[in-house]
Amino acid sequence: MAGLVERGHDFVTMLASERRADGRTAPDNPQYVQFAWRDDLRLQVEAQGDHYREEPYSETQHRLLRNLGYSAPFELGDDYCNWTVFRDAEGCEPRSVATLMIETLWLVHGVHFQSREVSSRLGLSFWTFQFWVSPTKRDIRAEIERRYRHA
Repeated sequence: MAGLVERGHDFVTMLASERRADGRTAPDNPQYVQFAWRDDLRLQVEAQGDHYREEPYSETQHRLLRNLGYSAPFELGDDYCNWTVFRDAEGCEPRSVATLMIETLWLVHGVHFQSREVSSRLGLSFWTFQFWVSPTKRDIRAEIERRYRHA
């Protein structure tokens, strides 16, 4: 994930799909986090909005999202229908962004990153991941240098 941020992909969505250990059918709508570079060189990081989920987040999940820095859907305006956090400057450091996204999936959604073998042995659901990666990229470093050279 950090490499995708660093390479300047315009946007990336990471979906986490559950394969339940107890055989129950998992929701069709996988959990997701995503980021997009904005024209002002901030990163917009989002977690799935309540209305996109089969069941809304619990109060504990709301608290966790807020503690991670997210604003609730529509709190920042009508264009922001997901839980959203904006990051700039050091907040755009690739490992920091990747950590936020992984912690969101782990802490808020209960996603874990164990192998199929370990999941099976422990009787845990197994999670698979899919990435939607923008084919377009920006040279973020050059854009930042250009902006501050002229400031």
